[in-house]
Amino acid sequence: VPTEQVAAAAREHIDYYHQKLPDFQASVQVCDTIASALMVAQDRLFVSERSAIRPQRLEPLLHHEVGTHLLTYFNGRQQPLRQLYAGFPGYEALQEGLAVLAEYLVGGLSVGRTRTLAGRVLAVRSMLRGGAAWAVRLGSNQEPHLQVFSERFECMPCGIAYEDPQPRLFSFNNPHG
Repeated sequence: VPTEQVAAAAREHIDYYHQKLPDFQASVQVCDTIASALMVAQDRLFVSERSAIRPQRLEPLLHHEVGTHLLTYFNGRQQPLRQLYAGFPGYEALQEGLAVLAEYLVGGLSVGRTRTLAGRVLAVRSMLRGGAAWAVRLGSNQEPHLQVFSERFECMPCGIAYEDPQPRLFSFNNPHG
């Protein structure tokens, strides 16, 4: 699906929620600085200029990003306890669980997607336990190959070191994420 078509479909989803909740004022921004095809940060949905989303994955991903992450953010902003939109420690697992459930409920949780998610969970768990993480990368016209990740949080070529991962760094609503 071309990037502009992805952005247009995302705007349709946002318009639907805006009709239900007038304060749902999310925006869509096409950019070239994210690694994934879609990503939410606070009130914005970012769409990668290089997004390569198959047609059958578009609706499930929009339900994941817009129908879970953006909706949770705006719903939380409506609550008197402001922490509900910024997030509590450890709530990322719940957020991602709900988002994956949204994909499942619209028929978008394929075997391949399940394997990808399971691989991510195993890689992060291994990294958090101090070990090296690995994954087999399968591209559309590529031979499978082993990709090893360092157990150090640094860029080897340029020598920049990064802080140890903490749950707040993975939160789309947290300023550190």
